[in-house]
Amino acid sequence: MNYLDKLINISSESIKKTIDVKLPLELKKLYSIKNGFIAFENTLRIYDTDTMLNINRLIQEELCIEGLFFGDNSLGDGFCIKDDEFYKYDFELGELEFIGKGIEEFSCILLSKYNYYTGYSLAKEWMETNKKLEVDHILMPIIPFSLGGEYSVENLVSYSRYKGIKIKTNFCKKISKYGDGMQINLEDVYNLRG
Repeated sequence: MNYLDKLINISSESIKKTIDVKLPLELKKLYSIKNGFIAFENTLRIYDTDTMLNINRLIQEELCIEGLFFGDNSLGDGFCIKDDEFYKYDFELGELEFIGKGIEEFSCILLSKYNYYTGYSLAKEWMETNKKLEVDHILMPIIPFSLGGEYSVENLVSYSRYKGIKIKTNFCKKISKYGDGMQINLEDVYNLRG
């Protein structure tokens, strides 16, 4: 059994019926089996094709990133593919992190380091204290991690995925104007109220 099959086997049923859509070959291997799914207790979400279209429309409006976003994790980091290479995108910092070349390597690394790539332990602890994390929600830091916010349940709140992405991308744009060591007023750069 290959790693993609293992990932498919531990995931939910397909979110929507599989359809034939134009996708990069490496993603087509995944979407020919399932049109979106969740895994690791809803800490990994692979979008169905409709959600993928909407998310990419939002991201392209907010950022100039080449690549196709096809999923996210519980902390709102996105997963994207660019030239058959798979990446994790941190919307708070505007940084791409290479995961692997091809769907097989992506699946292998995701399975072996799922806690890191999905935020599993922190999200599970949050869900034990609060409630189930909805599939279209992410856990947002009250104080951004990049500004010293703790990776703790007390620093997290459930937020709509779309609003969360907008808040994080606005934050990223604003802090990019500050040099290292400059003082930042949190209310000027980050507002969870919209």
